Amino acid sequence: MSRKSTVVIISLIVLVATILIALAISQNSNGTKKKSTNNIKAKYVSTITAKYASFDTHVNALGRVNSFEKVDLYSEVQGTLNDNAKNFKIGNKFKKGEIIISINSDKTELDLKSAKSKFHSLLTSLMPDIKNDYSKHFDNWIKYLNNFQIDKDIQELPEFDDKLKFYLSNKNVFNSFYEIKNLELLLNKHSLIAPFDGVITESMIDKGGLVRPSQKLGQISSINNFELELSVDANDLDLVKIGSKVDVFNEMDAKITEGRVSRIAGNIDLNTQTIKVFISINSSNIKDGMYLKGKIPGAKLEKVVKIERSALVNNTSVYFIKNGKLDRSEIEVIRLDNSVAYIRGINEGTEIVNEALANVQIGANIKSSKELK
Repeated sequence: MSRKSTVVIISLIVLVATILIALAISQNSNGTKKKSTNNIKAKYVSTITAKYASFDTHVNALGRVNSFEKVDLYSEVQGTLNDNAKNFKIGNKFKKGEIIISINSDKTELDLKSAKSKFHSLLTSLMPDIKNDYSKHFDNWIKYLNNFQIDKDIQELPEFDDKLKFYLSNKNVFNSFYEIKNLELLLNKHSLIAPFDGVITESMIDKGGLVRPSQKLGQISSINNFELELSVDANDLDLVKIGSKVDVFNEMDAKITEGRVSRIAGNIDLNTQTIKVFISINSSNIKDGMYLKGKIPGAKLEKVVKIERSALVNNTSVYFIKNGKLDRSEIEVIRLDNSVAYIRGINEGTEIVNEALANVQIGANIKSSKELK
């Protein structure tokens, strides 16, 4: 055999061997890939079986409590603080009608007595003229004079006609009378009377200190009457009615009291698209400034399926399991709450994926976690 023939035969053998090896590798690869595909494990997810029912809805919101009766106190008179009033310190409670601040009024009392004494002398000097020139009014005026007491509030003047009016005005009777009324009013402002049962929430004075007109003395708040200010989504406004009962919870979701919807704001916050709803509360378990949750009863939804809000896909569809595979269906969202969605448009009995899924493909192997129980 020639050298040339030998080379040709060897080349043919190498070529055939190469083809056979390539075919073997290809078959082995296809078999491995097929085997790998068949052995992909199914993912377990939380599901809920679609069942149409009726549900009572609620509007839930978090807000801050404010005292319904909160008053900043300012002085209208000058003087030193007395020791006979309530100890005006933060946290001290008081009853309605109790004197909570008393400012020394000695000077005003003396000015008032002096003015009344002068007025009494003035009326006494006028009685002869009234008896002679205005006789029909004399009995009323002499009676008024006889009943006049310096230590009691001045009474309203007796009746007079135009003729007597001019005479009294000329004698400065009206001027003296209203000077006394003004001093009586000023005297009353030396004592601040509690307008309600409450507590001192701010104090800016001490006993014995000097108080000046327009000086802020502190702040008081009621201890039982409060308002809870809630920010409610504008879309839920049709569910909120004046007078509706509201359950009130603390931040640990424990119910502490009940209230009523008392007011609804007339405008919507442009930034948050919420509206202020005010809940009146009468409770001793609440403090001014607390943050509480309000649960307002809403409308009753008929023939809807309730799922987790996180299970919605773009708020238009949901995932479900069909023959062990992941599928997707368009639905109608009836209402959204904080964590719950109420939907329609899916067949009853469908196994809906009740959690958020990420990086999944339609047709993927999937099973309900119910099967693990």
